[in-house]
Amino acid sequence: EAHTKMTEVVKLSPRNIKARYWLAKMKEDLKEYYFQKGGQDYQARDLKSSLDNFYNALLIRPRDTLVITWITRIEDELRQQRANDLLKAALEAYAQGKLNGAYEGLRRALEVQPGDSKAAKLLAEVKSELESGFLAAGKKFYGTRKYTEAIGEWDKAKPYTANMAYINNLISRARQQMKLEGDEKKRRASEAAARAKAEADQVAKEEEERMKAEAEAKRKGVSIAEIKKPQGVTEENRLAAQQHYMEGIKYFQNSNYDKASDEWTIARQLDPGNADAAAGLKRIESILSGGQ
Repeated sequence: EAHTKMTEVVKLSPRNIKARYWLAKMKEDLKEYYFQKGGQDYQARDLKSSLDNFYNALLIRPRDTLVITWITRIEDELRQQRANDLLKAALEAYAQGKLNGAYEGLRRALEVQPGDSKAAKLLAEVKSELESGFLAAGKKFYGTRKYTEAIGEWDKAKPYTANMAYINNLISRARQQMKLEGDEKKRRASEAAARAKAEADQVAKEEEERMKAEAEAKRKGVSIAEIKKPQGVTEENRLAAQQHYMEGIKYFQNSNYDKASDEWTIARQLDPGNADAAAGLKRIESILSGGQ
């Protein structure tokens, strides 16, 4: 209080030598008081109070090297104490299998005390365990074709890995597999839809033919069976059969007997009297059975 009042007097009367003398003496006494109090608190291991008192002394004498030395010393000890507390908590979390808690505690300890080799070594071990856990979980999901979940686990491993390329490769492979299986699923769905449509069209065609046959039978006053009797080969079918026979010749000359057989079979279905197609089929049968 005396220091504060004397400071005001000096401000009001800057040339008052006596007031300036007493202000300087008061500053030195006050600085010494805070210095001594800081030392006592330090001996009592109350580092925070000690630091506060030394800072108060520094405010009075900003260039006092001894005060600055004490402040630096206490701040270093407080940092070490904070780092030790964090390291202890991290070790407890690690012992309980709480890897995430251990990781965060060790990371904060190194922020406070970057040169702590013990914390750095343990942090590397914890990161390795976290990474291994996420990698294993991802591979398990991948094995059951749960690719999205696998990618999620591998993404979680990224903050802890020293080999980002390996993790990115795993993720890339999972995405490629997802695309392949997605494309295959679409292809199968498309084929199933095409088969269903073909079957539906065939049913509709047969129903249309049946209705036409019934109408024709009714008009002629005969049974449906009589209407459905073979009426001979049309010119259109005969020409189509000959075309399939010629296609079969091409395949036969290239030794593609399966395709040749398919073409000649179609030719026989279109024109049962196509002797060339019948002869070709016998020829293929002879070749496949070991004949010449």
